[in-house]
Amino acid sequence: MTDNIKTRDKTLKIFMQISALVYFVVGMAFAFIPNIILNIINGVGDFLGMEQVPLSNGKFWLSLCFSMMMTITALCFFIQNDVKKNRQFIIPLFVAKLASSISSLCFFLFYSPCFGYLIILLVDGSLFLITLFIYILTNPPKQKQKNQVHVRKKTIYSELTKYEKQFKIFMIISAIVYFLVGMGFAIIPNEILKLINSMGDLIGLPKVPLSNGKFWLSLCFSMMMTITALCLFVQYNIKDNKKYTVPLFVAKLMSSISSLFYFIFSGWCFSYLIILLVDGSLFFMTFFFYIRANEKWFIQQTAYLRKKPVPSKTTPETTVAVEKGDDKFKLLNNVLDKLDFDGILNDCFVKSGKSKQNFSVVVKPNFMFCHHKKDISSYTDPELVEALINRISKKGFSNITIVEAQSTYGNYYGNRDVLTVAKYLGYSTDKNYQIVDLSEDMTPYYYSFDKLGKDLMLGQHFVGITWKDADFRISFAKNKTHCFCDYTLTIKNTYGILPMQDKLKHYHTKREYDWATICSLADFPVHFGLIDAFSSGDGALGVITDPNPNDTKTMIGGENIIAVDWVGAKKMGLDPDMPDIGRFLPLAIQVFGMPEKINWVGDKSLYDPWKQCPRFIIIFLDMVEELYTFSNWWFSVISAQDKYFPFIFKSTSARIIRKIVAPIKRIWFRYDAL
Repeated sequence: MTDNIKTRDKTLKIFMQISALVYFVVGMAFAFIPNIILNIINGVGDFLGMEQVPLSNGKFWLSLCFSMMMTITALCFFIQNDVKKNRQFIIPLFVAKLASSISSLCFFLFYSPCFGYLIILLVDGSLFLITLFIYILTNPPKQKQKNQVHVRKKTIYSELTKYEKQFKIFMIISAIVYFLVGMGFAIIPNEILKLINSMGDLIGLPKVPLSNGKFWLSLCFSMMMTITALCLFVQYNIKDNKKYTVPLFVAKLMSSISSLFYFIFSGWCFSYLIILLVDGSLFFMTFFFYIRANEKWFIQQTAYLRKKPVPSKTTPETTVAVEKGDDKFKLLNNVLDKLDFDGILNDCFVKSGKSKQNFSVVVKPNFMFCHHKKDISSYTDPELVEALINRISKKGFSNITIVEAQSTYGNYYGNRDVLTVAKYLGYSTDKNYQIVDLSEDMTPYYYSFDKLGKDLMLGQHFVGITWKDADFRISFAKNKTHCFCDYTLTIKNTYGILPMQDKLKHYHTKREYDWATICSLADFPVHFGLIDAFSSGDGALGVITDPNPNDTKTMIGGENIIAVDWVGAKKMGLDPDMPDIGRFLPLAIQVFGMPEKINWVGDKSLYDPWKQCPRFIIIFLDMVEELYTFSNWWFSVISAQDKYFPFIFKSTSARIIRKIVAPIKRIWFRYDAL
């Protein structure tokens, strides 16, 4: 039974992937070579003795037609992204194909028997039937339970929030407007264009050429009916169907972009400008209502709309030491000495009541996002980690472990288990420490922390046994900017102990990585934090690669990792108190509290030079990561590794695109196999 379901899902997924590719390619062809396409169609019509579709240099209907092609591309993409959750996206796709088939049939019967209209009927009618057949074929059987009747859930208006009610009303109005405008386009197209042209005359802009052809108009009508259907789906169940708004965004955005393109490069006609103004405004209006109706989701899944954190409590005064110089080992020891690290470790040991042989010290460096050992900005320096361990070992502690968990890189490259990567970077199993892969060391565990709310509980999940049972935990982070959350320091470093290998799926899509990390820290706190800022990764891709590592020559440490990260962010020139900067630190302050005072001892200069990650990249990736299939594919394309880590991702398209963009990637990945 399970195998049959998987086969059905895979069939629909492949069909939607092919459909998305075809619709995208055809849409781009429509946009750039419309008359060439019509000439080919007319040539076939001539051969069959049928009338030709009149050509036109006007791009009004074409702009909206292009929007339709990109919208159905988005629909297909959403379906294949998660077949189980997004099957119903296929219904607006049915509407698109059915509307274009009916409109082209009407134009063929009642306007002119041109082959161009017939070809739309034949192609889109066939696509409608094929898509319907595949949908029925792959539709999972309904499982009826005894004495249970399944009723389709519809939201009750009184249960909606104020903003959801506003969004529902806006969607109803939008559906009515799109339907009426679509009917107007179909019945009186040239009258509408004449009206728009007369408005353009008033401000001295050229007129769009009129045309008696209905080819692009037929597809434009399909677009209007499709977005009408999307609006109706959203308003029907405003809580569960908000995702149907995303293809609507695509429709409005694509028509705005294409009309702007035609306005600039095809005659400065007012009609193109009016599409840009109207659809651009509709895009922002829809987005405004969408954001407000999804306020809770945006607060949970992104850093946006979060308020400035209010510390849950004031914690004791703490010290953060910052050392700067040319000798990295001296810097590390100076930081540890100034903070009395040995005393902190010994106090924890005494409280445990254990022997030094049984007292477990665990060090979590940052190295599983290393792509090549030559890029020293991407991982915690192993020599510094071993120097720290040697210092601990000299105090008589022998149960010392280096821990990491596997990363999303394992989706794309081989040899990405923790032990293999550790040995690649110079760690050894023959020294005074062990190396444990938390992804292979995990056990079921219930995280009961619920101060962020029940929706943000990690709940029943897993934990690495070595991390769980540790008596003294050290987060030894690398100093890097981060394209998802501005920067990564000691708190973000502990995200790496979450044991699931496919972190993109489990902590960026199903959950959100910041609150999952906080839930983990609540049960398994870190006792000491260090930042290796001797060589740093900054700029847009600092967390991934830095072709020119920043020689910041700094070491930072402290007992309170909130204070350590607060100082670390300040050194980068950031405001760590802002709720959308860093994500992890504001959330940690909200949950664990803020120190009454941070004694910042040592170097207080800011890193200079220092390049931040641009905000638009962070915002973009924050949204894209929710689309697992696309983001997983996309990250496989843009990433690169040493040849020691062979590319294993089973995607022909990813391999092709990687080859195409390899020369560009070489700018950032100087040492890797592309």
